[in-house]
Amino acid sequence: MQRTLVLILVLLCGISFGKIRILTNVSGVEIRAGHSLLGFIDQTKTAVVEITPPATLTLSKPGYLSSALPVRDASSTYYVEMIPASYITVNSTPSNAYVIFDNSFVGVTPLKLTTFPGTATLIIGKEDYTEINKTVFLHPFEEVSVSVSLPETPTVSFESNQTADLWIDGVYRGKTPLTVQLQAGEHVLRAKAEDCFDVQKSFVVTNAAAQNINIDMMPASYLKLQIPVDGVVIDLNGEKHMSGELIGPLNPGKLNVVIEAEGYAKKTLELSLNQGLNEITVELQEESHILNVLEPVDAVVKIDNIPRGRTPVKVSLIEGIHLVEIQRGSKFWLGIVDVTQDTVLRTDFSRATVVLLGNKKNTLFVVNGTSFVPPSVIYIKPGFCSLEIRSDIVSKRIVELLPGTVNYFFGDEDSGYVCLFSRVPESCFVDEMSVGISPILFLPLKSGEHVLQIGQKRTVIELLPQEILYLEQK
Repeated sequence: MQRTLVLILVLLCGISFGKIRILTNVSGVEIRAGHSLLGFIDQTKTAVVEITPPATLTLSKPGYLSSALPVRDASSTYYVEMIPASYITVNSTPSNAYVIFDNSFVGVTPLKLTTFPGTATLIIGKEDYTEINKTVFLHPFEEVSVSVSLPETPTVSFESNQTADLWIDGVYRGKTPLTVQLQAGEHVLRAKAEDCFDVQKSFVVTNAAAQNINIDMMPASYLKLQIPVDGVVIDLNGEKHMSGELIGPLNPGKLNVVIEAEGYAKKTLELSLNQGLNEITVELQEESHILNVLEPVDAVVKIDNIPRGRTPVKVSLIEGIHLVEIQRGSKFWLGIVDVTQDTVLRTDFSRATVVLLGNKKNTLFVVNGTSFVPPSVIYIKPGFCSLEIRSDIVSKRIVELLPGTVNYFFGDEDSGYVCLFSRVPESCFVDEMSVGISPILFLPLKSGEHVLQIGQKRTVIELLPQEILYLEQK
């Protein structure tokens, strides 16, 4: 027993008590630490209390808001401003309505609130009734009574000239005709009906018992043009679309459409659109040009690697560039012809044809002092000429050219070249990458295996260094 008493005395000696002075703006304030009463603020609006920091004191007085005083230093003087309280009594019909005060739920009616003086905003509502907002101004010590009668939530009926799916404030509510209960205020509806334009608009619900809203669903057309040609562009009032694309919604009635594709004649359609889907297949006519090959007489003509007869001959070709090869006996000529510009072709076997191939990004040929970017086809008088190839390395040499010969020079020893042909313009791909519309002439590729595609036709090839490979879509 004696040892226990000594231990308690030792522990008490380790506790640091102190006296703090508290000042307030009013007298008669009660000071507590938890449930323990420490003292009162006297007539001089001062109190001195013993406390062991750290601690939190509560100061309270009827008619004032309680204040919490955190104490960290037992030797300090503290001042506490006591704020007069204001009171709000809230009643509603029907009762048991929720009350939101300063954006927080504080209870259900009937309800009494203690708060700061000033402006206060209340929201009072109940399920199946319309919420009411109330703003009151409170003076110090004032008690204000707020009583409201909650109107039932209004009933709103929606009708439309065509059955429509209806969303209100982003929530799907069902199909029209439809009757729902909505809170008073502004709302947004969206209506969607088959083969009609979507409708979206705002509307205001009042506290009236019943309201009606009519929705006018306007008929809409959709257009899908099927055109079995690659690279089709459909121009619809300045907007560009592709073949097979669903275009719409559009207004039913007359519509002008312009269709273009490389190698085909432009086509203008005047359509009469009905409500709903209008699916139309359109055939395009190849845009052809006549190439008249006159000289030399009785020479074999190949265009895009296809024999076209003997000179003189007229050949119908689609718009664009073409590879023309002419042979008479042991004489050869090669050229790249643009039929949108050239209609008559006369060849000259007295010169040598020189074909310069390479990657145009990093290769330059200089022939007799004139620079050329590959691929280029030039015609030179027979004899000796200087040839310089500027690529990863620079090489110079003198070459002899004979009349009526086709001479190929390569800028890269490791690359081969492909020419892709088709009867009509087709999209071309190499190793799944688009390389343009046929014909594709002298496309440089690293030697090795490649996957070539012309339109829907895919072919796997093994390309050798400095090989020129022709591939046609049959």
